Amino acid sequence: MRDPDARNLPVWRVPEELATFGYGMQLVHGYADRYGVRVTDADKAVWCEIDRRSDVPSFRSDLTMESGGSHG
Repeated sequence: MRDPDARNLPVWRVPEELATFGYGMQLVHGYADRYGVRVTDADKAVWCEIDRRSDVPSFRSDLTMESGGSHG
C-alpha cells in the first residue's frame, strides 16, 4: 500500500488507551522478519518480509529508509 504523503514517515508510538489508530508499525514489527520504508518523489510505502519457513531464525530490522525507485 502506498501513501501519497512522502514527507511524514511512519513512527513507532504507543497509542493511548482505547485508541483506534496508531498500531501499524507495532504490527509490522511484531509479524515481519524484515521491514523498512521506501520513499520516492511521489509517495512512500512500508515494505516487509515474512519468512514462512520454520527453520529460519527470526530477524527484525530497525526502521530503515530507502530513497528512490518505485518498486514494491
